[in-house]
Amino acid sequence: MASSAIPFLFPPTPLWVDGRREYFGDGSMRQLSPLSPAVHLGADKVLVVGAGRRSVRACGRRRRRRAGMGGVAGHAMASVFHDTLQADVEQTQRLARTLRALPREVAAMLPYRPIEVLAMQPSESLDALALQHVRLLPASVRRALGGLGALQGGGPLASYLLFEPDFVHALVTLGEQDAYARKDALLAFVQDAAA
Repeated sequence: MASSAIPFLFPPTPLWVDGRREYFGDGSMRQLSPLSPAVHLGADKVLVVGAGRRSVRACGRRRRRRAGMGGVAGHAMASVFHDTLQADVEQTQRLARTLRALPREVAAMLPYRPIEVLAMQPSESLDALALQHVRLLPASVRRALGGLGALQGGGPLASYLLFEPDFVHALVTLGEQDAYARKDALLAFVQDAAA
C-alpha cells in the first residue's frame, strides 16, 4: 500500500521498520534517477514503459482560462512521476552514445558502461483517456475534482484516481496496441538480450 500512497492524494502508509513505526509513500518522489537500481544491479539493457507522451508540447497551445488548483496539482504530479523518468532515460542514452564514441581503451578506463534503453510512451494522452472514464469515479470525487478545476483542459489528476476496471482495461488495450506497433523494436531488443 505504501507504494501506491500517491503524494497529495493518499495518506502515507505506516510500516514497522526495525521495531519502529515509519510512514511511507510512493518512492518516485525521491527517486531522481529511476533507472539507477537496474543499472546498479548490472543491467546492460533496460526497457522503460512510461506513462507520459514525450511528443506533446502544451506550451504551444493557448489556454482559455487560468489553470486551477487541480491543473497545478496534475502538473506537479506529472513532474514527480514522468519528468524524472524521461530525464534519466535521456541521460542514460546520452552517456551510452558518448562511451561508444570514445576510443575503446579510453572508455575501458572509465567507471561507466553503456546501457541500452528502449523507452516506450503511450501513443495517446492518458489524461484524455481518464476524462473519458471520469464518470466512473464516485460522485463526491467528481465534485471535488470539478471544484479544483481538475476536469477542465485535461484529466491528469483524475488519471491518478481512476482504479476502475473499465479505465484499467482501456489502459491495457492501449498498451497492447502500442506494443504491437513497435513489435519489431521490442523483438530486436529482447532477442539481442537473449543472444
